[in-house]
Amino acid sequence: MEPGPAVARKTRRRAQERDRDVDGSTGRPRLTARIKDDRDRLRVLRRLTRAAIARKDLGRNAGALYRGVRLAGAAECFAGTGRDGDPTPLEREFLDAGRAARVRERRHHRALAGSAVLLLVLALIVGTVVWQQSRTGGHERLASAARRAATAAEGLCPSDPRTALRLSVAA
Repeated sequence: MEPGPAVARKTRRRAQERDRDVDGSTGRPRLTARIKDDRDRLRVLRRLTRAAIARKDLGRNAGALYRGVRLAGAAECFAGTGRDGDPTPLEREFLDAGRAARVRERRHHRALAGSAVLLLVLALIVGTVVWQQSRTGGHERLASAARRAATAAEGLCPSDPRTALRLSVAA
């Protein structure tokens, strides 16, 4: 007995679905990968839910927000819309607050880095000015000592010409 056309269509459809659910490179069903992804997504969602509720219980404390890798992972996991298990408004608010805190943190770090650079430049300028003044002051002291030696040599010229000559050469 031959199977009817309905059975043949159903068999063909199931074969097409099976082919569509098989990854060509490994031969493993893609369904397994989808289930694993959904399981991981649900784990992230559960953690997100617990964290959002804890933050709400703490009076929206900024210290309870996700930061760094956790925030990036949760944001990436829920970037798409329209899937089952999307975050609730409380969880969305939690993620949005985390993103806003990250933006504020980055601005704060940039401001600190800019201030540090400005202070470094000012310190270099002040150091250069002090160094120049020190060099100028040293030259002035040397010139003043030479003038004093020349004046002393002039005064010694009549009484001790030899010492006066030596002082004049030194000046």
